[in-house]
Amino acid sequence: MTGKAIALALSWTAAAVAAQTATEIMEEVHHRAHADNFRYEGRITTRKANGATDRKSWRCERLGEAGSSKMTLRFLDPADIRGVALLVWNHSQKPSEMWLYTPALARTRRIAQQDRSARFAGTDFSFEDFEESDTSGWSYSELREEQEEGEACWRITASRSTTHPSQYDRQWIWVSKEKMTPLRTDKFRGGKLARRLTMHSLELRQGIWTPMRVEVVDLLGNSSTTLELVDARYNQRMAESRFSLEALKGSW
Repeated sequence: MTGKAIALALSWTAAAVAAQTATEIMEEVHHRAHADNFRYEGRITTRKANGATDRKSWRCERLGEAGSSKMTLRFLDPADIRGVALLVWNHSQKPSEMWLYTPALARTRRIAQQDRSARFAGTDFSFEDFEESDTSGWSYSELREEQEEGEACWRITASRSTTHPSQYDRQWIWVSKEKMTPLRTDKFRGGKLARRLTMHSLELRQGIWTPMRVEVVDLLGNSSTTLELVDARYNQRMAESRFSLEALKGSW
């Protein structure tokens, strides 16, 4: 084998090792964030491109592990959106299922795959941003060492698997080496940076590092949304019946 061939083989081996290590890091991230369930109330402030500000609040409940979790998100204020609710059922080997309930119309609508890139309720979150998957939903590569918010991080590139179609071409995820939790995620669409999620004010809640403030910036639309978590709690009593289409129409 020539020197050039040996160098090429070594580069392939190094790339394979890096990809495996990146996957192992993300598996550890999921492991450390494990909880039977999670509940919080959120205050949402959206700053639009024209300078206008919009404020809302919602309550979120989540049950199960990332690859098979169920989530309900229901708006509490203001009055014109109160009771509007989103239900998400995540699956490991196929796309998630989503439904939006609008009480004024007494109507539940399934969110089609092609509609999941749309903004959710005027915020800078898209419907897809509420999906969760385990590590099987992504392929991980390009492990790099970088700094984020003054913390030593791994920057990992994530590409969506064929079982989970996405509006995003790829994502860059900055994972804190100390906390083993994401501090920032850049999401690319059409080769351009579309959204940036940044985690702030991390608190250790019941052994899990929890961002009490999340900022999402729409780089293409020049707007941003800040989510502030209130009363965030893990492993509370929570019945699976709360995550059904019937429950979506009820009140909490």
